[in-house]
Amino acid sequence: MAKRLQPQVHLSGRCLKINSKSENQRGVIMVKSRGIELTQEQRKAAVEQIKSYFLTEKEEMVSDLAAMLLLDFFLENIGPYIYNQAIKDAHYFITQKLEDIYALEKPVRQITDPSS
Repeated sequence: MAKRLQPQVHLSGRCLKINSKSENQRGVIMVKSRGIELTQEQRKAAVEQIKSYFLTEKEEMVSDLAAMLLLDFFLENIGPYIYNQAIKDAHYFITQKLEDIYALEKPVRQITDPSS
């Protein structure tokens, strides 16, 4: 039987705001992030993958909120390492392609001086 985890919220330096029903009929949770931004579809897919991982690998059920908070933690704290490595990889790739650009040079025909 899968265990149900209670979300533990640790948001130092971040803002978690839950709108009241009077402000928003659906009670939307808004998280202000300084890390990598994901589209709504990407966030939803990532949350489902986190929940699936915990259920499959650890036999624990996690709530949507707990999965979202874990995703936000990784995006904010580990995402920059991945992003910076991607920048380094892109720089290396572009540098290699720029070196290859010299292979596109056309041969220049030398004009000889008829008076010599």
